[in-house]
This record gives sequence, structure tokens and C-alpha cells, in this order.
Amino acid sequence: MKPNPYQAMKCLVVFTLLATSITTQAQKTEISISQQVPQVITAGETFDVTLTINKDNLESFARLQQNLPRGFSAKLKNGKDYHAFVKDGKAKLLWLSLPKDKQFTVTYQVKVNRKAEGDYVLGGEFNYIQNDKKQFAVVQPATIKVLPSALAALDEEEDEKGTPVGGSTAYEENIFDK
Repeated sequence: MKPNPYQAMKCLVVFTLLATSITTQAQKTEISISQQVPQVITAGETFDVTLTINKDNLESFARLQQNLPRGFSAKLKNGKDYHAFVKDGKAKLLWLSLPKDKQFTVTYQVKVNRKAEGDYVLGGEFNYIQNDKKQFAVVQPATIKVLPSALAALDEEEDEKGTPVGGSTAYEENIFDK
């Protein structure tokens, strides 16, 4: 029986596709992000948000974004490996290339409006590129209980965004633009 070159070619294509599929699955990196925030805070106070990112060997472009609850403002600083800024109530950190360490931590500050009160949720999303595809990991939401401030009654008049009328939100400065 004479060997069929087309049959051999089919086998080679199937083998190549199978090997590529297995390699791609093996290269899938498991990303996890843990968030540390206080469980309870008093209105008007400032607290740290600490995010620990476990990213194995991933070194691609990435963006971490957290939507700030109403009445919360963030103060971010650029890091050695990333750019940070606040825009439209979102804290954003951008990496053109992630650090080589398999795990790293970033911290930023959040200030709570003196008139805030109740339970607020802070979560987010970590977007990255892997195998030329957009991927994401969820920052597990944390609930922060804001207790009323005794100073809230003494505050000057504020608009619906919590900005003092005639004042500014200097705390929400965009350090990225400097």
C-alpha cells in the first residue's frame, strides 16, 4: 500500500493544532488581586487602599481600575513602574509592562467626605494582555462602613458632589498631569 501524502499532512496539521492548544492552556496565567481596606471608618477621615497582585510570570500591559463610591476621593502617586491618576470618579493605575516580580503591592489613599454615612463597596477590575488577548481579573469587592462625623453639621454648604461651594477638590488632584 502506497503512503498517502495528504493523510500524512492531515495528521501533521491535527498534531500541530493539538500541541498549540495544549501549550496555550499551559501558558494561561492565574491572576489574583487581594484588597486591604478598613472595615469601619469615620466620615472625613483618610485611609489606605492596599492591593496585592499575584501575576506569576505575566509582564504585559495592564490597567487596574477601581470605581470610587460617591463621596470618596483618591490621592494617587506615580510609581516606579506605573502611572496613576483619578478621572471621573475612578482610580486608575497603568503599566506599560508589569514588574518582573511574581507578586507586587500598590497603595493609595482615599478620603471620605465628612457627610458620608453608611455602607460603601469598593471593588474593581485588573485588565491585562495575555497571548494577544484581553483578559481581566476581578478585585473582590470590600464593604466599608462609614460612621457619621461629629463635624458634619459644622461643614460649609456643599454641592451634590460633596464639593464645598466656592471651594475645590484639591485632594482629587490628577498627579498624572504633572
